[in-house]
Amino acid sequence: MIRMNLNRPLLAAAGATLAVVLASMGPANAHNGDDHTTPPAPGGSASKSQVIEGNLHDLPIGPLTVANWPSGPTHAVLAGSQHVLDFGILEANAAGSLEDGWISADAAVASISGGISGVLTIDLGAITSECRSDVDGQTGSASIAGGSISVLGYPALKIPLNPAPNTTLSIPGVLDVVLNKQVVNPDGSLTVTALDIHGSTLLQTLLLTMHPLYLTVAQSTCDTYVPPLAVPTVAIAGEGTGTALAGAGLAAGVLGAGALVLARRRTSSAAA
Repeated sequence: MIRMNLNRPLLAAAGATLAVVLASMGPANAHNGDDHTTPPAPGGSASKSQVIEGNLHDLPIGPLTVANWPSGPTHAVLAGSQHVLDFGILEANAAGSLEDGWISADAAVASISGGISGVLTIDLGAITSECRSDVDGQTGSASIAGGSISVLGYPALKIPLNPAPNTTLSIPGVLDVVLNKQVVNPDGSLTVTALDIHGSTLLQTLLLTMHPLYLTVAQSTCDTYVPPLAVPTVAIAGEGTGTALAGAGLAAGVLGAGALVLARRRTSSAAA
């Protein structure tokens, strides 16, 4: 008969050590870096802004001045840009903190002025958009410091200050303008476009161009905020909280030591 003579004091000590390790483990939030720029998990939170994109008189423009978070660059600025239209200073920002629970984006242009072939004239003050996502949901807003958009032979469209979401102005059959356009995309993100202009085929004919005119100004997009997953951590004396991996490794070491003692005792008993 094989007899097992276990070292009870040693196993008791191993069990006590394991109990201390397990007791010190508890839930805590997973951190993604103190610089707030570590990319979240796939499907997580992100934001983007861009100031200008469009096609004017067969001249593709942009996107100009683009910012992204967390991939970067998170800030972009352009001192001014002259195409068919003159754009004042353009600025875009994207930011966020998964630790603090928010993401945001904003875009702005100081002014837009000029005309296209004497047919379309745009004269606008400062234009801005912004969005934000946090645990309470998503919000967005846009502002325009007034101005006008006109097509030769038609009454000018007067642009109101601080338009309500999805305010629409139009010259029927010629030009459609949406102010403070807010759209929830299929992936749940919110896009706010301060100014969205689309010309018709009639305007295309009047301008003698090959492609329809369009222009988006001050566009900001925010994903839904996804909180970091909770993971277990282990407290290390004098060092605050460590990682769950450290705690699990220490526990495995304790159990391994106990198993080694049992194996040696079994081998000794069998030999006897």
